[in-house]
Amino acid sequence: MASFLRRKFQSIRFADLIAVLFVLIFCLSGILTLSEYGMTWDEGLGNFFFGERYLRYVSSFNANYLNFNEYLSMHKEQSLDLYKSPWRGTPEAFPALADIASAATMYIFSYKLGWLDPVDGFHLFSVLLVSMFLLIFYFFASKRLGKYVALFSLFFLGVFPRLWGDMHFNEKDIPEMVFFGFTLLAYWAWFEKPSWIRTIIVGIAGGAALGVKANALFLPIFFILGSWPINLKELWIHIKTRFLKYILMAITGIITFFLSWPYLYSNPFNAKKYFLLIFAQGGRIGSPTWNWQPLSITAAVIPEFMLLCLLIGVVFSAIQITRNKKTIYRFALVWLLLPILRISIPPSLNFDGIRHFLEFVPGAALVAGIGAAAIINLIGQQNKTRRISIALILFLFVSVNTGLAINTFGSYQYLYFNNIYGGLPGGQRVFGQDEATDYWGSSYRKGIKWLNENAERDSKLYVPVAGHIVNLVESIWLRDDIQVINKEEFTELVNDDQPVYIMFITRPSFYNEVTQEYLSTLDPVYEINVDGVPILVIYRMK
Repeated sequence: MASFLRRKFQSIRFADLIAVLFVLIFCLSGILTLSEYGMTWDEGLGNFFFGERYLRYVSSFNANYLNFNEYLSMHKEQSLDLYKSPWRGTPEAFPALADIASAATMYIFSYKLGWLDPVDGFHLFSVLLVSMFLLIFYFFASKRLGKYVALFSLFFLGVFPRLWGDMHFNEKDIPEMVFFGFTLLAYWAWFEKPSWIRTIIVGIAGGAALGVKANALFLPIFFILGSWPINLKELWIHIKTRFLKYILMAITGIITFFLSWPYLYSNPFNAKKYFLLIFAQGGRIGSPTWNWQPLSITAAVIPEFMLLCLLIGVVFSAIQITRNKKTIYRFALVWLLLPILRISIPPSLNFDGIRHFLEFVPGAALVAGIGAAAIINLIGQQNKTRRISIALILFLFVSVNTGLAINTFGSYQYLYFNNIYGGLPGGQRVFGQDEATDYWGSSYRKGIKWLNENAERDSKLYVPVAGHIVNLVESIWLRDDIQVINKEEFTELVNDDQPVYIMFITRPSFYNEVTQEYLSTLDPVYEINVDGVPILVIYRMK
């Protein structure tokens, strides 16, 4: 028996053990740090509200839960009264799949088991989802590109600062990145060995991605550019032999999308409202010419050593494509480049860093892993010991780069800019203050903590930027005697003796006259600084 177990253990590759251990540490660390992050802008607008309503609906099929303008008894039962969400009347803006899953983890781990704060419980889903994706991503790359590529791709993706930060609160773009990635991996497996079962799996994954965000509409372009034969004869054979499977794939995806969103059950044409809203870019005006900002900000938010490996990986992949006709390298390059190109073409508009094209990050990690493996093989040649030594040195570089990012940004890695661009101060100079601050509003949680510890009894609090976040979480985070007030109430208290605090994130495009006045006339009593840049300030009205 002992010899049998020993043989089984020895048959497990050491690299696989490292990968599994890395993902376990990643997942555990993600869960333990959930309390460092707060509810965010879009979550407060509607993700929490619709996630809870849809979860209640799919678990009971009680149509009352889809009457979004009706105040239900459920809102009194839970510690978070999500009926306060200001966009509860616009269900077309919030596809349901990720919100339902997030609400499920909130109900299980917060309301039922009591293990997590409700907001942390809502955010738990993304941590678990990304952890699962990391493991699948590793084994996918390992089988097709080798252990060195797979390991370094895993490391680059797992320690990517903005992925790590957003994973703790971004219940829209992170799930979209993951389901988008699942679809691409499933499609490649189908492309290698097509079957009806794999066809359905690709369709379900693609429908799930579309059930999170409209970015998934571009998946067919990824399939075509990343894998389809270039030779016309081979292309015709490919289409002719797999045509019915593509039809089934599309039908399965569409059915999955509609099933994932209860808002569409009564009228499937409600989906049109969502897509019109997306294509209108929320009323924002995009660039009439090619927009270089996405490419520039992409280079600015990739850690320095990963960026070096990425450039080497691009060159190496291009060589493999042209000389050896290896399609997997084309697949990796398309995964990297197409999301960036998509949001660069006019009249597209990009804001809030890289979150609107976050699906490029796994592709970037894969290409950077290819670059790291190229370095190892080039220097190590055929000497196994030398290759392992080089791999350890490269891993040390990744670790140092990650350690420096953690030391500078801490739990605010979603604001990361590399040193090539001058960190967060450089990010503000190049991209503007709105792009280099806490545009999510997650830091309000720490601002509330400071107020709980320092504000006088019966103080008032006015939050002029994304105040809806604080309105929602005050019942679970804010001291009972501190009252949140609106702008009109604040104006009436200007000459009053009561202690009044003004707290806001430093996002200038959402300032009003109150924020402008206090920024220019008073010093804050508290501020959160990241890399020397204030991202949240609190003033006390004198």
